[in-house]
Amino acid sequence: MKKTFFLSFIVFNFIVNAQSNPRSTYKNGIGIQLGGPTTIISINYNHFWTANINGEAGIGLLGAYTGAKYYFGKEYNRQIAAPYVGATFSLIPPFFSKGYQRIIYLPIGLQLMSKKGYNLSLEVASCFIKNYGEIPGLMYDFSFFGGIKIGKNFK
Repeated sequence: MKKTFFLSFIVFNFIVNAQSNPRSTYKNGIGIQLGGPTTIISINYNHFWTANINGEAGIGLLGAYTGAKYYFGKEYNRQIAAPYVGATFSLIPPFFSKGYQRIIYLPIGLQLMSKKGYNLSLEVASCFIKNYGEIPGLMYDFSFFGGIKIGKNFK
């Protein structure tokens, strides 16, 4: 009887803890980002395949992007704040240059997600820009950038 009770308690504890990480519970989300891979403002959709691996796609005022992020931490721990790293590919049409710009955006950031799925992310990133043409004020194909994102994830 004691073994059954103890085993039931452990299984119940794993189930409760597995559902306590909001990234495991709220897998799909939408958001708006200032800065980021499209430089000005964008809206995005994201999906958590696991509590640690996230895919994202967005469209902005100056282009579109897609990429993935890795969130550090254990999947079964309650984790409101999670640091992350990622890689994103952006394509910006020739609004201010002779041709399309291809941007590889490598963010390092921190996401805060509430128990209800609301989230805020702050990030800094290195950007590698290829075939940028003649963008006023941009002389190099490498720069630092960042962004702030707010959003809501759903079950």
